[in-house]
Amino acid sequence: MRYNKKSGNLSDDNLRLADDAIQTMAGFLENLSDKTETLPLVDPDGSSECPWAEDKYAEKEEMIKKVKEQLQELEIYLDITCQIINQHQGNIEQVRTDKETLYSNSAKDGYSFAEMTAEHHLREAIERQTALKGMISWAEKVLSLAAEKQFPGRKPKKSNHSATLPGGSHSQSSTFDAKGSVNSGIDNLISMGPLG
Repeated sequence: MRYNKKSGNLSDDNLRLADDAIQTMAGFLENLSDKTETLPLVDPDGSSECPWAEDKYAEKEEMIKKVKEQLQELEIYLDITCQIINQHQGNIEQVRTDKETLYSNSAKDGYSFAEMTAEHHLREAIERQTALKGMISWAEKVLSLAAEKQFPGRKPKKSNHSATLPGGSHSQSSTFDAKGSVNSGIDNLISMGPLG
């Protein structure tokens, strides 16, 4: 966990760290979705025409674990972001109250600038809150779909040759490096607004 609290004060640096956490989750969810969609058919006794069927199910379970861990991190950042929003709202109210007591135009101008700055930070925090809520909602839906496809009868185990599987974990690693596609996915998610 990389979130930052300095002397009990919330830091806007956490919003940038939340961005990193959102991007990581986007990569994890793309990976888990792909693994879930490409699972081979398995008979109730665990047999399959695919020789790597159990490995594929085991890889999916490993990815579920990563997504659940990342989901906990996103929920922490969501809580921190809500606190940052409250902090900025309080700052704006205080600046407006103080500005009412001033007589000098130059002093009022200074307070107006401070108010604009606080409003800008507030908008950033609200945007991050929306992105976090959307990503958490997406994660819960992907986890629900992945949980529906279980290996019959037991927890699947990976064999020693799983590193060379077609479409295995090594070939999927590019998902985490493709920041451009992840960023565009996040932009699309933010533009959709909060998910129901």
